[in-house]
Amino acid sequence: MSITADPETQTRVREALLSLGLAVPCGAEIALTDTGAAGLVGHRYLVSPSQLAAAVDQHQLVTGELLDLESALPWHD
Repeated sequence: MSITADPETQTRVREALLSLGLAVPCGAEIALTDTGAAGLVGHRYLVSPSQLAAAVDQHQLVTGELLDLESALPWHD
């Protein structure tokens, strides 16, 4: 069974990833992965925890806002 993060979390992650130049397609669900496969896979956009951490750091540098997003995202099975 797949668990999906709420729409607000998905939007915040999408914005953070954009600060790294990673444009997630609209409608793609963002999920964490540790398999080494990142990017668009089916209807999901997979990111590694380190990519997400870098995006959160960059977002904080640009906006001053600290985000805690890793615990809110589903893991890709």
